[in-house]
Order: sequence, then structure tokens, then C-alpha cells
Amino acid sequence: QDSKMAHQLWMEAVELGGSKDAHYNLSQSYSKYHKERGVEKDDKKELYHLEEAAMLGDAAARCELGKYEAARGNWDRAK
Repeated sequence: QDSKMAHQLWMEAVELGGSKDAHYNLSQSYSKYHKERGVEKDDKKELYHLEEAAMLGDAAARCELGKYEAARGNWDRAK
């Protein structure tokens, strides 16, 4: 239940202007790694929040996006 509350608070933070941490945490909550938290896996939302976090300067998000693009053969975007 705490995980659901955290997810809701991150959503509210994003709606209020967002922060790189809120976007990154939302991307992780939509990923396959946090299904047990009661949030359905959603690749589009995961990628959206990951991109937002990266654009706001989150280093972990930039790394994840690089791996995502490399796995799809988008080497120019993976750099």
C-alpha cells in the first residue's frame, strides 16, 4: 500500500511541475521491476517519464535511455 501511495505522490509531483526524481521514479514504477507494487506495467508511460527525467538532467535516466536505444539498434540515439 505504501508503494501505491508513493506512486500517487509522484504523479501529483509531476502534475505540479515535475522533478527529475518524480519522473524517474514513475518510470521505474511502470517498469517490469515494480509490478508487485500494484502498478500495471506500461512501456509507453515508462519511456515517457524516463525521457522527461533525462531531459531534466537525471543521470540514471540517461543511462537507462541509452541502454533502451542500444537494445533497439538506435546507436546514434544511444550515445
